[in-house]
Amino acid sequence: MLNRGDVVGGLYQVLEPIGSGGTSLVYKGVHLHLGTEIVLKRVRDEQRAKIRDVKEEAEILTRLKHAYLPRIYDFLETPDGVFTIIDFIPGKSLGWYIRQGYRIKQSQLVEWMIELCEALQYLHACDPPIIHCDVKPDNIMITPKGKVCLIDFNISIGGSPDSRLGGTSAGYASPEQVRAALSRGREELRLDGRSDIYSLGASFYHMITGTRPADLSRGEKPVPFSSFQTGYSEAFLDTVEKMMRADPADRFQTAEEAGEALRQLYRRDKRYASFQRTKGLLTVLFAALMAGSVLVAALGVRQLGRDGDSAYTSLVLAGNASREAGDYDAALSQYDSAISMDAARISAYYEKMMLYADQGNYQACVFFGQQVLTSEVLAEAMEENPREAADFYYLMGTGYFEQEKYVDAVNCYREALARNEGNPEYYRDYAISLARMMQTEEAEEALDQAVEAGMDDQSVQMVEAELKLADGNWQQAAEQFRSICYAAPEVSTRRRAYLFWARACGMGGDLEQEAQVLEEALGLLPGDAALVSDLGETCLQICAQDETRTDAAQRARECWQLLEDKGNTSAEVRLNLASVCRLLGDYDAAEAELTALSEEDPSDYRSYRDLAFLVIQREGDKPNEERDYSRIPELYNQAVEAYQTAAANGVSDPQMQTLENAVQQLIRGGWFGQIPAEGAQ
Repeated sequence: MLNRGDVVGGLYQVLEPIGSGGTSLVYKGVHLHLGTEIVLKRVRDEQRAKIRDVKEEAEILTRLKHAYLPRIYDFLETPDGVFTIIDFIPGKSLGWYIRQGYRIKQSQLVEWMIELCEALQYLHACDPPIIHCDVKPDNIMITPKGKVCLIDFNISIGGSPDSRLGGTSAGYASPEQVRAALSRGREELRLDGRSDIYSLGASFYHMITGTRPADLSRGEKPVPFSSFQTGYSEAFLDTVEKMMRADPADRFQTAEEAGEALRQLYRRDKRYASFQRTKGLLTVLFAALMAGSVLVAALGVRQLGRDGDSAYTSLVLAGNASREAGDYDAALSQYDSAISMDAARISAYYEKMMLYADQGNYQACVFFGQQVLTSEVLAEAMEENPREAADFYYLMGTGYFEQEKYVDAVNCYREALARNEGNPEYYRDYAISLARMMQTEEAEEALDQAVEAGMDDQSVQMVEAELKLADGNWQQAAEQFRSICYAAPEVSTRRRAYLFWARACGMGGDLEQEAQVLEEALGLLPGDAALVSDLGETCLQICAQDETRTDAAQRARECWQLLEDKGNTSAEVRLNLASVCRLLGDYDAAEAELTALSEEDPSDYRSYRDLAFLVIQREGDKPNEERDYSRIPELYNQAVEAYQTAAANGVSDPQMQTLENAVQQLIRGGWFGQIPAEGAQ
């Protein structure tokens, strides 16, 4: 038993006990040299004899580096016991969310499962392969940033069951792992990655159904998804069911295969058509432009010779001038006119993608890029111009990167490099994305390739700073980004360095410094969408910590208003702007934003939800005799009706239950009668 203040191995000081299990006692501590929080797991004395090849396993584990795995600092044998020293992962476990009765939207569950598949793919590809052997909800941490981390290895090195420290976790262990545990070495049984795939599926079965999976060691029979009303899509449930099949040969054979099935889920989902309709504006416009160009070609009008070429070029150049002047509507119209004139030429499409990026509408940038890269009309031009095709993949990668979808960004950067491997910018951003995923060895390799390709010194320093950040040295990373901001001759490099410097400050918990850095950057680049968006989010975080900070709320409002003025009228921008207006008491402005959103997209329940909250707050500020809640029944019914469709698509919003409670309170107060609606579930 360790006490507070005890130091293990001269480096790790105990802060407090935080748990225990069948094989170990767990303490929270601090790394005395790095100042970072860590976990000390002390193997129970009765388990020490069961550890095989401790030093060999320790050497393997301490080499692991992955975005979704904790860093393992050390494995110590001391007079006080055997210890594993691991990163402390903040947040709550998936098991906690299950026990609290949370219902989480399908898209979020899919994202977490994909991240976990990537972690398992990394482990299973080690030499020798590492089988986690204890994937379960309590070992899946959800960090404050909404990412997963797979903790608490109960490892099998090379698939040998008898190398594990403990037994099996009832309900989550695969049939073959249960057999291995029950045979106690009487059978020659080896585990492989498919066992972890089963456990991953079983963990999310519990999350989906709220029911613990069958304990195979007790002979319990699995309960199929058809016995539950889950509200999730059939394609998603089928994927999880395949992970949990009794015969390993019937499951996904690798974690990579399972992850790819999850990424392609929408193609097998009956809701895919609905998803496509939500993207209708861009798709219809794109198709109309294509069809218009084909019609022009059929009529022979494209036989314009140099006059036509000059007209096309003039439109693109005019669009660029409008974009630089901030007139995005005019730029969009000019690019579309150029595409209508000649849909088989690439340049107008690329400039249009740049327009979306300049607006900070990275989702539209990515979607439009997908349309371009899968267009049959442009296929020949893309094949004949691989460097230009590479630019499209690079810009799509940037769109994913700005949305913090680093796996997708890496895939796009790889596609860009496959077509233009000599571009140092591609290598730079590829390396940075790998560093964000904590794949530091791969990032260092990409950095070496970038240097060979001629990457400038400031970009090299930028990647090196990202690697420091990946290792937890945010102060050093922030200082290095700061030096780049003041030394780089190119404005584009300085812009990126400012964004990364601000992010490093935020990761260190210094929101005030993060906001100051972004303000300084905006002095250099007024109106830059990425800087403005990040500053708006930072100011909202400051407000969340201190509700009296009206200065931060006002600055957040200015940021979201600027994005909207620049043409980014996405639902997220409108909702954020309405939220901060309501926070500041400007109810009319908030109502105008939400009303506009409800008119543009009547299927989005959030506009009705927030309008209802707005009315409740505004009327609540008035004297009792002046209050008028007569709009609430209609807004409530609109929100519930639209939310039921969203919930059927896997959306789960606890604010709808909050609205339900507020409405019931008004009913009990006699403001209106019972509303004839089913209510938010």
